[in-house]
Amino acid sequence: MKEQTAFTRAYLDRIPQRDAIRRRLTTLWNASATGVPWREAGRLFFTENPGLQQQPALYEQDGRQDGRDREHWLRAEAEVLGRSSGRRGQKSA
Repeated sequence: MKEQTAFTRAYLDRIPQRDAIRRRLTTLWNASATGVPWREAGRLFFTENPGLQQQPALYEQDGRQDGRDREHWLRAEAEVLGRSSGRRGQKSA
């Protein structure tokens, strides 16, 4: 596997446009995405990835539909999903 990686790295390093390609792909991949919201137990949940994060963060919002300004809370980030149930109370815009 190490030989294969070294061979591939040597080939890719010789491509003169490689840095320009990397910059263009990074620009294209750096787009925010919000997942489709879902309701559960009277709460609204959705995921959001602001750009180059590998995994989206999970947000929770009060499920009221009365037209009042609704706050939402960061429930869990990808890095902590495997270690805890998330963090409540960190307000987001």
